[in-house]
Amino acid sequence: MPTGTKLVTVAVMKTMTGEGIIYKTIAVSQVRYVPPAGYPVVDLQAATSTGTPIGGWAGRRLTSAAETKQQIEARELKEREAREKVEREAREAAEREAREREAREHVNSRMRVGLDAGGWDWASAVKDVGGAVRYVRASYGYYNSDSQMQLLASNSVTLMPLFTGGSSIGSINRSTFAGNVVNWFKRYGHGGTFWAGKTDLGATTAEILNEPGNPYFWSDPGNYGAYAALATSVHDALQALPAPDRPALLLSYDGGYGGDSYGRALVKADPAITMIVGGWTVHPNGGHGSSSAQANRPRVTEAYADTHQPVYVTEVGWPTATGKEATGDSLQWSESQQAANIKGFVLWARSLGYVDAVIDFNYADYGRNNWYGVVDTSGTKHKLAYATLRGLTAEG
Repeated sequence: MPTGTKLVTVAVMKTMTGEGIIYKTIAVSQVRYVPPAGYPVVDLQAATSTGTPIGGWAGRRLTSAAETKQQIEARELKEREAREKVEREAREAAEREAREREAREHVNSRMRVGLDAGGWDWASAVKDVGGAVRYVRASYGYYNSDSQMQLLASNSVTLMPLFTGGSSIGSINRSTFAGNVVNWFKRYGHGGTFWAGKTDLGATTAEILNEPGNPYFWSDPGNYGAYAALATSVHDALQALPAPDRPALLLSYDGGYGGDSYGRALVKADPAITMIVGGWTVHPNGGHGSSSAQANRPRVTEAYADTHQPVYVTEVGWPTATGKEATGDSLQWSESQQAANIKGFVLWARSLGYVDAVIDFNYADYGRNNWYGVVDTSGTKHKLAYATLRGLTAEG
């Protein structure tokens, strides 16, 4: 090597005439270099550490026998097939993305907008609820008779039933609980006997327990194994129904209290739970921070990011007891702000494509400062949010 050589410039070519020449720089200490397939001709030139040539090229050398015509054709065929594979995979990925985008847009168009009606289950209240939305969330016990179900049907309202009760998750009799769910769906769920000869407005979801991670509701909010076992019992019992009539099981991902850490702990306790769940519920109330008007949107996005399964917002709301103290999970808002917050959240949820329902909490004001309702405590005065929900329902 010439004095001062620090690098070696390597030129590789397909033929001695220089076809397809490629340049590469290697360290002078490298004692072996293998040219790429199809480039058997090599030339070398010494260079300084900055790449400045020292002297001329050493002269082209054929490092292996030149490719035969058959070898060239075989290599070119292989290269062409590789290019076609890359192009095909890119095309398939684009088509798959288009299908997924179309599916998300379809989901957006059918995202349910509803109200949590609590115990407001009498005729005038149900009729008023039906004037704003087509879905209502309530405990199944309020609509566990033909007369009550007919009340919903006559106002074109579908129930999203909540199955809950007790104070200890671990003490719930799973067999009895699951039997209640199955019996209710046999009569009032989609395809149930109640709907024979009627327009079928039967329920297609079954929400299992309200806020199982809330220590104010449950003595054992961290009993993930018991919650998973209860859900599994319900799932297994529902196999008695025809497949098209089995409801989607809705399980809590944020526990209604602790955020996505609850859902992760639940799945860790029983990974198989993801195989039976039809959707994950969250209660993303806004709290007392600067983003309270938008609600706790990360509750929604985190649930989907972790599971890639549908998300159901079964409670979110903004109280309007201005001049009174904040509630435990929200600041107070004017009625116009409440309406704007609801609209903003629903439109945002629709844009995501994976949110299957947003249930506003709730129908009527209650208590000293829990004025979350779209009507006042008497149920006679509509707030602006009532008309907002009616408009959002019509848009959907």
